[in-house]
Amino acid sequence: MRSNFMINQVLKTHRFNKMPFLSKFWWRAYLKIKNGHQQPVSIAMHGYTMRQPEGYTYPFAARLYKNYNNPLIECVFQTFQNKGKPVTVIDVGAAIGDTVVLLKANCPGMVTQYFCIDGDQEFFEYLTHNMKQFDDVTCINAMLSDKAEQVNELVRIHKGTASAIGETVVPAYTLDELMEKEGLKELGVLKIDVDGFDGKVLSGSGRILDRYQPTVIFEWHPKLLKGAANDILTPFKKLHSHGYDRFVWFAKTGEFSHFTLGYDASYLSEFSDICLHSSKDNDMHFDIVALPQSSSLKVADFANSDFSTAKRSSY
Repeated sequence: MRSNFMINQVLKTHRFNKMPFLSKFWWRAYLKIKNGHQQPVSIAMHGYTMRQPEGYTYPFAARLYKNYNNPLIECVFQTFQNKGKPVTVIDVGAAIGDTVVLLKANCPGMVTQYFCIDGDQEFFEYLTHNMKQFDDVTCINAMLSDKAEQVNELVRIHKGTASAIGETVVPAYTLDELMEKEGLKELGVLKIDVDGFDGKVLSGSGRILDRYQPTVIFEWHPKLLKGAANDILTPFKKLHSHGYDRFVWFAKTGEFSHFTLGYDASYLSEFSDICLHSSKDNDMHFDIVALPQSSSLKVADFANSDFSTAKRSSY
């Protein structure tokens, strides 16, 4: 195990990134870690000991952006409140398991079971190691798609994530068939973050969406969608076809942006063009909460995000 002295020092001094004289030195140290040798390190994350690749970006993002991952916390809280009992969470693109410790720290007693799915072998080894400390987490190493097929393997697009754009093909499954094998009985929140393939996963989740009508949170990243040759409309089209009619948009750093109703292909195409050609942000993307028509959850409660804004543990 590599010494984690440097990474811990950079994490402890994260506020230096906004100080005029010190910021350039802090960012230089951060980039050295992010782009350096990716040996395993052990760090504290939301009160738990976690093993991760040295340059894994989550601990840094959680410190730099105070609202980071608030939409996910809000999804679990609002769904728990609405159902009046703990819920099951499926985490597609689970990486090292940071979603689980985030929710355990901030939503205690609100989740009864976690299913963590990741198709990257290296991430999965970290995931299984980190989740051994919990008895309510099932880890699954699988690639997901819209049908059972052969798909491109995952390759790293940066140190914290991987996308299915490799040259070697591997078997993929639908989320529907995977969860039927796992004996899924209930679902409150479905979280998907698979770098441009969220629509593919949703397209293979029709039975789950119809049967459980979960609160869905997914990443909409036009740049990665384009790079993976996937349709920017698919996530919305599929969700709308299964009764989802309200979409609450959050900036990548967690702040509420706006909401949309129904499925408007023209709007989405125009907005995708803005994301791809923005002169203000060359990596514009959003976390989107999708609510089914059958749900009594309110858009205003997500826009306010009072619970997650007052979260117990930022990192």
